[in-house]
Amino acid sequence: MKTRPLIVLLTDFGLKDGSVSAMKGVIKTICPEADIMDMSHDIPAFDVIVGGLILNMHYAYFPKGTIFVCVVDPGVGTERAPIAIKAKGYTFIGPNNGIFGQAIPFPEYKHIEKIAVIENEKYFLPNVSDTFHGRDIFAPVAAHIARGVPLKKLGREVRPKCFLTPLSLPIHTEHQGELSSIFGKIVYIDDFGNLVSSIDKATFQDVIGEQPFHIWIDGTKWTCGIKRTFADGAEDEVVALFGGDFGDLLTFAVKEKSAAERTGARVGSEVRISNYTRSELRKALSKHKKRPR
Repeated sequence: MKTRPLIVLLTDFGLKDGSVSAMKGVIKTICPEADIMDMSHDIPAFDVIVGGLILNMHYAYFPKGTIFVCVVDPGVGTERAPIAIKAKGYTFIGPNNGIFGQAIPFPEYKHIEKIAVIENEKYFLPNVSDTFHGRDIFAPVAAHIARGVPLKKLGREVRPKCFLTPLSLPIHTEHQGELSSIFGKIVYIDDFGNLVSSIDKATFQDVIGEQPFHIWIDGTKWTCGIKRTFADGAEDEVVALFGGDFGDLLTFAVKEKSAAERTGARVGSEVRISNYTRSELRKALSKHKKRPR
């Protein structure tokens, strides 16, 4: 039995004005046999970082061969290139603006089979709007791929190393004497009020490692140990953890409550993590020494 092609949509369009329905109508007109699913249409407007993170969270749970149409495109109509990527057994279609930089980690080019710049107007709608490439370019291209059109017919093939735009997360590190710090930002707040930062586990382990550390969010210091689950904290305690829905990004949570409300943080809030200095460590250790009887 032949498998029906599956196309999954990810956009920042919302569902209010029918833009998503227009894309689905285009796909069904060209490829009636295609199944269409929604990953999300509630990506914050123009937020390529969140679009890339949501894609990275979920794409691997779809069957191999799935075609992902990802349209978070603040540069629509500009010189940014529309691209189609075959990687990891999937096809990704969208703007070359970094949205694929988490799902196809940069620079792990070994996962990429092919990247084509979408240039062949034969596979577009007849009248292409300057501001709605999701409907006029990406949706019809996805439908044609679902019907068996290979990427090589879409346009010129390009080398990932020279062409693919990475997803740039706001993070940097500083070292001043015995003090090492990581600076990042809150990049996403989910519906539970959990705060997702731009600080990844690899950087944390490289800079902080097993040392005791402080965390500041918008200049307020919080005592946050790294926990395993959301429920590991005490009541009203802000906890930090890796390995949640957002993989290796440091996330802050409060047990059965909103970390956003508890901390007052918002998207864009600054996060700083610093190791204890020797004097701080001595002071902390002295508190735990047993008093003589």
